[in-house]
Amino acid sequence: MGLGDLQPQVTGANIGEVDASATPYVNIFTAPCACVLTGINLVQAGTLAAHATNFATCVVTNITDSQEVARITTETAATGVNALAPDTAEALALSSTASYLELDKGDVLQAAFTEGGTATTGDLTEAALFVEWVPGTGAGQ
Repeated sequence: MGLGDLQPQVTGANIGEVDASATPYVNIFTAPCACVLTGINLVQAGTLAAHATNFATCVVTNITDSQEVARITTETAATGVNALAPDTAEALALSSTASYLELDKGDVLQAAFTEGGTATTGDLTEAALFVEWVPGTGAGQ
């Protein structure tokens, strides 16, 4: 049985309003067991256009071992740029390093929100992050 055979679990973190100019850090998930991340989605109520200088970025890090596990940005110069549509699940790009997606019981994921350019260009309303995971470990362990 492989990871694709398991039903993913989804854990939601309601964040609410985000003032990205303040660079807030929000703990969004604590691993209840050894598990593998299969996705992280951002849902928020506003519209954020892709832009070269006025952009928003969300980076999710496993703060237990300081490894970046996922990110999304509206910066047009970045790879995987997205405009963010309201009330739409926007997938964060997961790390290409498989071992970074494997969490030990108790590992904590933290989201950091930043913006570039004009103030409020990265602000989010009614934001939530949804972490998809399956129990167990994968090839990176």
